[in-house]
Amino acid sequence: MSDPTATAHAPRWSHEPLEETLDGARRLTVSVADRMVRGGWEALAIEAGISRRRWRAHHPLVGDDARVIELVDGRPAFDTAAWERVASLAAGAVALPSRTADSLGVARSALRPPGRLPLRIVDLVRARRVRARRRRGERTLDADHARHAAAVERAVATALAAGDDGSALVTLPPYALAARLELLLDATREWSFPAFVDLAASDATTRLLRLLGERDFDPGPAFLRAAELQAGGGIVMPAHLEALAAIDDAPVDDQAALLAAWADGAAGWHAARDLLLEAPPLRADLAAARRVATATRGATPSADDDAAPGDDELPNHDPPLRDAAVRARRLTAMRELVARDRATHVAGIRALVWSLAQSLHSSGATNRVDDVFDLQVGELLRLARGGEAAAASVASQPGASNVDSPDELGDPGSDDVVREVRGIPASHGRGSGRVVVLEDPSLDVDVDGAVLVCRVTDPAWLPLMVRCAALVTERGGPLSHAAIVARELGLPTVVGAAGARAAARHAERASVDGGSGVVAFDPAP
Repeated sequence: MSDPTATAHAPRWSHEPLEETLDGARRLTVSVADRMVRGGWEALAIEAGISRRRWRAHHPLVGDDARVIELVDGRPAFDTAAWERVASLAAGAVALPSRTADSLGVARSALRPPGRLPLRIVDLVRARRVRARRRRGERTLDADHARHAAAVERAVATALAAGDDGSALVTLPPYALAARLELLLDATREWSFPAFVDLAASDATTRLLRLLGERDFDPGPAFLRAAELQAGGGIVMPAHLEALAAIDDAPVDDQAALLAAWADGAAGWHAARDLLLEAPPLRADLAAARRVATATRGATPSADDDAAPGDDELPNHDPPLRDAAVRARRLTAMRELVARDRATHVAGIRALVWSLAQSLHSSGATNRVDDVFDLQVGELLRLARGGEAAAASVASQPGASNVDSPDELGDPGSDDVVREVRGIPASHGRGSGRVVVLEDPSLDVDVDGAVLVCRVTDPAWLPLMVRCAALVTERGGPLSHAAIVARELGLPTVVGAAGARAAARHAERASVDGGSGVVAFDPAP
């Protein structure tokens, strides 16, 4: 029998899942991210073996007022209870609860299937069908990704195309820009490939961890070993950065024209923080765009290399473990490619938002261009279509519970000097140098040969990561963006080092041991 109260939903907000992607986001970005996640979860439900009837009957995201991402205490927060409901509805939640919970990243105790439960044998058959379909899909992974990437690029190119009379995007009327924005947001519902890759990669990681456990690895070392085995898939330079970097090889007289042509295309709209709509597009700062491309140029390995980095780490003496590692490595690399597709998609949304913001400001609908970032996306669309926007408010949401407290950076004037912090060893090797503490990857700061200390990283930090001697982040684990990219680059890295920024502010130099997770600071004189 199922729990009769299981269909009730009480949000349980947590800031932690969004710290690498939405830290510092304002109201518009949060509402757009929420809309995209809810649309994407409908595709994910199909991949997880959840019938449409069961999804519509029991998932809290079905209602128009549902939210999975919201501003809570002024910071973006994620409803972890909503994700637990997804896991509870997935095929296998009744017959294979431990495996289902591990694959979807929730505790087994969080699985509470609502409504009328399927028979265990029926649920087992469904779970095996989902698994078989996933394995079949992995055989055509590269071709399916090529189709998905092409669909994303077409949608973005269509959304950013000039008007029928050749007029520039920013000169189109607000209602026309709003229609393009809504179409680009709704496109998320048509793309099931990212959900497939996420579930397949999660399943591959779960299997790898299970095999390591069977070989007497303790949970902590097993997790780090799994992360190491998944590295080596290769990080490929995004095509738009390849094209931009090539400008430096052109004759000086041609560089300005080439840069302008690049900026006018969809690729030119990529910004430093790929999910923050508030971040000005790189097109708005062509000098910054060139710095990004030049710093990244030649620093990342190609997937076409004969021997991917880390091949010597594969356990060739243990065929089942080796096969699991190869599968996990391939799917982890594909997740990075899908993240690039997402960046392209969001870049198109950002371009439309900024053009719409300028158009509304020019028409007198807003006092400042960036006023739109304090509106919900629905309010922005109504304003663009001639309606009125509700008064923007970033006040704390009522009823929030179990919310992490904001990080404390510490008092820079304090006499307490921390000489050492410990975190999670994420990438082997040792590095030392002067200390550079950064909050924003878009800052033009010299990090060559330095120990870079920050809260979290995202794809925007790559140009800095390829130049520093070592990396320390306060958040993240062995499978965070910082850890995965650092292992590809051979960059000594420690993640999850709480208090690192506060300690670094009192230090002149630091030494990082990526194998032990120890970061030692030399206090400034």
